[in-house]
Amino acid sequence: MSSHLYTLSILGVNLTVSTTEKVEYLQELEDILLTSIEDVQYNLGIQDSLSVAIMAGFFLSDRLKKKESMGEDESFLLETKLGDIMKLLNDIT
Repeated sequence: MSSHLYTLSILGVNLTVSTTEKVEYLQELEDILLTSIEDVQYNLGIQDSLSVAIMAGFFLSDRLKKKESMGEDESFLLETKLGDIMKLLNDIT
């Protein structure tokens, strides 16, 4: 697969990366990050861009670490439930 450029626009910063990943996958990652950022801003009341980015990264790292420590079945169940919750939240907003 050939490499292409993808621009990520988060918290007023534009970053362009060269990647071979599919655009859809990158957009999914961007959506996950944006959701984490919005959660930090809403739940913690933090607005400073650097602090928001650090806390969002911290919480995403926590989720990843917990997921790694789960068994395969638990991980799949959690992903399914999180997906269902995200769909419900999107329907509400």
